[in-house]
Amino acid sequence: MEDISADMLVTVNQSSLEPQLAEVTATAPILTRQPELSQATGDSRLAKPASLCHEQPLQVSVMRPQKKGDGMSAYVVYTVNHSTKLEHFSSSGGGSVTHRFSDFLALWERLRDRYASEGVVLPPKPEKSIIGAAKVKLGSGGGAGGVANDDEFVERRRGELERFLTYCCEHPRLRLDADLCDFLERPGAVSVAAGGSGSGSGLGGVLRAFTSAVAAAGGGASGSSSASGSKAEEESDPWFEELYCRLQQQESSLRPWHAAASRLATKRRDYARQAHQLAASMARAAAIAEFPAEAAALSGSSDSSEPDGCHSARLMVAFGRLAETEDRIASLQAAQAECEFAELCEQLRHHLAMLESLRSACHERRRLRRCQADAEAGLSRRREERVKLERAGRDLTLCETQIAEAEAAVDRCRSDFESASAAIKSESDRIDLLRGFELRSALLCSMEHQLLQQQQVADAWQQFLPEAHKISPNSPGERAARRSKRYGLVDADKLEMQRLGDEDDDDDEDITVFD
Repeated sequence: MEDISADMLVTVNQSSLEPQLAEVTATAPILTRQPELSQATGDSRLAKPASLCHEQPLQVSVMRPQKKGDGMSAYVVYTVNHSTKLEHFSSSGGGSVTHRFSDFLALWERLRDRYASEGVVLPPKPEKSIIGAAKVKLGSGGGAGGVANDDEFVERRRGELERFLTYCCEHPRLRLDADLCDFLERPGAVSVAAGGSGSGSGLGGVLRAFTSAVAAAGGGASGSSSASGSKAEEESDPWFEELYCRLQQQESSLRPWHAAASRLATKRRDYARQAHQLAASMARAAAIAEFPAEAAALSGSSDSSEPDGCHSARLMVAFGRLAETEDRIASLQAAQAECEFAELCEQLRHHLAMLESLRSACHERRRLRRCQADAEAGLSRRREERVKLERAGRDLTLCETQIAEAEAAVDRCRSDFESASAAIKSESDRIDLLRGFELRSALLCSMEHQLLQQQQVADAWQQFLPEAHKISPNSPGERAARRSKRYGLVDADKLEMQRLGDEDDDDDEDITVFD
């Protein structure tokens, strides 16, 4: 154990990690947005790319989820804080408003209706969860007006909503949207009715959400297969052919990583829970010590010259210290599991959804291409009709008007298709940069937290090591006590007295003293 602890201290630079992660390890659960790693470490390689930064930043956070109401009419509201100096915001500096989940859905649908046809890649739609929503509605925790952030589902949704707003506030076009500005400044500005369809409240809202989820699950597989089948037929741009291949490769790389990280976080949670149970069992066993008086005396003393009758008491004291060590290690494992889940697993899940959003933007581009083809086919039909009317010697005024409208429609469809194609190319480069930065930051944060956690585990076992030596008959402490009892203290005076005494002894025996 001493060698392992020494190796951990060599591997981990405690002076560099503790100032960075002291705040992370002190707070639990670790489900908050981490600070910029470049500010903590001073490494310029961890700084956000310049193309992703803005002169006037718009920072946003989602905090303090609270449960309102009781029964099936209950819902959760989230506090949305923003800070900015943008001119189109009426509040100077920032502000704070409250919104429920259906407001976030309405905002996403507003943005989709406005920007999806322009090639803008929207953030993933906040996911509905029938089981999680039912637990919140029927659960007794929090009560009316009570804080609900101790619920795992609510906390996970809070992080998802914060990532959704953060993406919108960092997007060069979405951050200037009027609906987003109203959403951040006025509660209820983007209502469910304005958004078109929300989750609703009560049993009817849960049933509607269940119906839409089943429909989406049924149509998702067929839609993706038809889209992949028609890609080779409709796509003529080599850049987009390469994009489809790159999206598939990135998804095949991120999905196993996400699954492995999720399994690791789950196993860490299971280990922490079982370690807590083991520590509680050890604590109960130590509480029934056969010699409580001796155990109480030994627990506050480090003297190694206890009587032999106190061996059971020493064993119980060591058992109690072992229970404390196991409980501490369980807490460290639980904190590491929360860090890995919040920082790494959720980021991987978010970027997997971003790949799907980019794929949806490409599907919208193909729809615009079909609209352009339909408009060109309509223009061809109008021109054929004009030829027939000319041969028949009939009036061409109405036909010329229809041809002009068809030509304008073709130009408009072509312009929309080209602008969407250019926007998707720009969005793809931006998303690649953002993915690299966020995943690199999340991975480094998780690794640094894990290194610090492993060092703390080694320190915990190092602190327990003296207790283990006390109950071991061949431990260094026992051997030192026997040598001290036989030869006395190892210093110059004691050694000289021992030598003189051995010379006068009749039954002298050979004694070898090692320095």
